[in-house]
Amino acid sequence: VSVSPDWGQNWISVLRKGETGQGTFATNTIINSNFVPSSGNDWCFIDNTPGCFTVDLTPYQGLPDVRIRFEVQNNGGNNIYIDNVRITGVCSGFTPPSPPTASFQASKQEICQGQSIQFTDNSSGSPTSWNWTFPGGTPSSSTAQNPTVTYNTPGTYSVTLTVSNAGGSHTLTQPNYITVHPNPAQPVITQVGNALQSSYPTGNQWSLNGTPIAGATGATYQPSVSGNYTVTYTDGNGCSSTSDPYNFQFTGLGHAEEAGFFAGVFPVPAEHLLYVRLSGPIHWPIRAVIQDATGRILRTLNLNATNTALQVGDLASGAYVLTLQNGSLIKSLFWLKR
Repeated sequence: VSVSPDWGQNWISVLRKGETGQGTFATNTIINSNFVPSSGNDWCFIDNTPGCFTVDLTPYQGLPDVRIRFEVQNNGGNNIYIDNVRITGVCSGFTPPSPPTASFQASKQEICQGQSIQFTDNSSGSPTSWNWTFPGGTPSSSTAQNPTVTYNTPGTYSVTLTVSNAGGSHTLTQPNYITVHPNPAQPVITQVGNALQSSYPTGNQWSLNGTPIAGATGATYQPSVSGNYTVTYTDGNGCSSTSDPYNFQFTGLGHAEEAGFFAGVFPVPAEHLLYVRLSGPIHWPIRAVIQDATGRILRTLNLNATNTALQVGDLASGAYVLTLQNGSLIKSLFWLKR
């Protein structure tokens, strides 16, 4: 073992051990195969006496760049293994820092299941290491300074941060810090005539082929084109779920024509009055029946003019069917009440 006090320019021998020199260096008996240490005694001599070697480095105390070299000489001997080299002493001129104080914040404290949170370390005292614990989160622990955690299970969870430096450590636990709300059940789309109905009465957003439809937030939506429609429901916690796509094929809205007989209704949706316009060969009177989305008959009346205004202000918002009978011909018109 040699020591250099000058950046490795010169080396001073401070320890020599060997079977033909001063003391013994053997850590095992003579064997006929390559030696590999397998127990603690294999590192500090065969009888552990006097134990591992020590070298006094007092003469080199205070020097700015001291280097230590291990050199092995043999004559066809075995491998050399060196481990656990320890330098001990009392530091002078060094004042350890004060322990840090743990502090942190979350980007959000209430989320929906499956969402992620960014945690930011706000600790004081210059910490050099961080150990986080996130019960219920993925990952459940982290040594990053500012980790991101995903919560997939609803519940309320604590967060713990331990920060450390050379002066010590400090731990902060925030109980019930994160609330994870469950996502609502997936909405279901049903078709009533030419209208689509969500299983939720409020909180809806309709989309066509993956693109939200501006203003389409009601329980019922009347498509104007064919395509794949979905509805996304969002609850009071801001958590949402989206229906399976519903392939809607447009077959006409608010009018019917057959054999020269035309019938139309407007406006769609109607609020107080629903106007019915008729043309073509008409066998008066025209029998008119208003039904709701379940097929329940609400009104039956006779029409005797090509333009008639029907009072519908007392009807609930939703989808309806107006059935018109002109002799042997029957027409069904689908319309919406605002």
